[in-house]
Amino acid sequence: MRLIRTAVAALALVTLAAVGTACGEEDTAGPKAGSDHLPDKLAGVELDPAPDVTDATLPRADDGSAFSFVPEAGDVQLVYFGYTACPDICPTTLSDLRNALKSIGKTAAGHVRVAMATIDPRRDSSVVLSGYLQSFFGDGVALRTDDDSQLQAAATAFGATYEAKYPNQGEPQVSHSTYLYAVDHTGHVVVAWPFGTTAADMAHDLELLLHREKEGAQ
Repeated sequence: MRLIRTAVAALALVTLAAVGTACGEEDTAGPKAGSDHLPDKLAGVELDPAPDVTDATLPRADDGSAFSFVPEAGDVQLVYFGYTACPDICPTTLSDLRNALKSIGKTAAGHVRVAMATIDPRRDSSVVLSGYLQSFFGDGVALRTDDDSQLQAAATAFGATYEAKYPNQGEPQVSHSTYLYAVDHTGHVVVAWPFGTTAADMAHDLELLLHREKEGAQ
């Protein structure tokens, strides 16, 4: 238990340094064009031990049902904590991910699930958040709760941080860590990509993670 807390704390320390204010069909493990990483080495941040998010849940924005972050065997779940009014970091990250999924091809991309949890529920209604995410990913799952303790618990499980302030005068002040997280079928965060990770590196990592999932299922 102490090791898990240490791992989450380590990721939190790294994410704090990257806080953003207002801000083929082939199934192989080889690197995509543009990625200079070795075939068996992930480009993103790996933690040992990896944070366990098995018990973390958030409500789906569409129907309020509990969403588990644990994907089925053979799949990879991607999770992002952000908000729709983010002027640059969030749309850039989601655009890069969309390009990465196109790069690995429909067959491989069909095993990648995408979910986004808003850290600005006051402005991100269910309709707004769902429409925003689906403009990038037609099958993306929008997650939203007005219960900040529930949101904090989920974010902490991943090692994510955020802050939202709503002054009586002036614009809301929202900041958040900028990592995109990948979860395997065991419920562990196997890699975290900081803002600025290229689409090629994301594609490289996704192919490697899917290859590992496939190998583990055999």
